[in-house]
Amino acid sequence: MSYKEKEKVILHKINRNLKLNINHGHKRIRDLYKIQQRLILLNHVNKCRDYTCCYLKQVCNTIRNVWEHVLCCNNINCVVPYCKSSKFVINHHYKCTNLSCVVCKPSRKIYNPTYCQLTDAADILCTFIEK
Repeated sequence: MSYKEKEKVILHKINRNLKLNINHGHKRIRDLYKIQQRLILLNHVNKCRDYTCCYLKQVCNTIRNVWEHVLCCNNINCVVPYCKSSKFVINHHYKCTNLSCVVCKPSRKIYNPTYCQLTDAADILCTFIEK
């Protein structure tokens, strides 16, 4: 199974779980699914080269804009939507060595579990976040 097929399946499961938890007041669980989703989408845009025909369509373009902003932003108090939270998700994924981590596990099912797909970006961001 290709990574795009795995992405589709896992994103579908996460979206289904998000919808199930929206009406049940489980904020921590919803937040976990949103973080998992963000990590997969950031990994996706890092790999996606098919800008015009991507199966994620507008979501891919939106996350790509976030990705490009995050890579250039060095403002610790940035108010651009998803900037600060994306930096922390990337930083966590980069540093996380727990193969059973609930945040990273879905992403690791799609991509090579021993290599962080976001390594180059994370090197830049980790330096910024640790200041």
